[in-house]
Amino acid sequence: VQLVSAGRAARQQMLSDAFLYHVGTNAVTLTAPFELRGGSQALDFALHAPVDNNWLEVAVDVVNADTQQTVASFDQGVEYYHGYDDGYWSEGAQTKHRLVPAIPAGKYRLAIEASADPAIREMPFSVTVVRDVVVWSNFWIALGLLLLYPCYCWIRAYSFERARWLDSDYSPYSSSGGDD
Repeated sequence: VQLVSAGRAARQQMLSDAFLYHVGTNAVTLTAPFELRGGSQALDFALHAPVDNNWLEVAVDVVNADTQQTVASFDQGVEYYHGYDDGYWSEGAQTKHRLVPAIPAGKYRLAIEASADPAIREMPFSVTVVRDVVVWSNFWIALGLLLLYPCYCWIRAYSFERARWLDSDYSPYSSSGGDD
């Protein structure tokens, strides 16, 4: 079911917008409206910024354009650090993704407020929204739950066989005691 769902996912880009962060101006920026059709669906938010040994954080509110109600809200940071000590190292990335599940159909805008490392005076960044993406967490949770019973049965069978062979001189199970 998950593979069929993954194959049928539309992965349609709904919004791609570029912004410029300026130090000292923490004004909230509203994007152009975009419309989600169909039922409730997951959205993938991609934040990209050319950070280099610094960071940028964006607070995003998904606001219904008709009712002005916030349906989802999150903070997403992007950071990338690198350097040398005993060799080259790096951590982070210039692009980060955030999955927001179950956004109902409707017309939406994003309210975006950026903050950054105090050393940054201004930095461009972009936000991309893709609808109808695959949510793999449901698959992994279901697989884990399905594997609980077989694991339980295996542990019970192993325990029974070990107890059955416990007093035998020909036991295939190693004994913890060494009293010969």
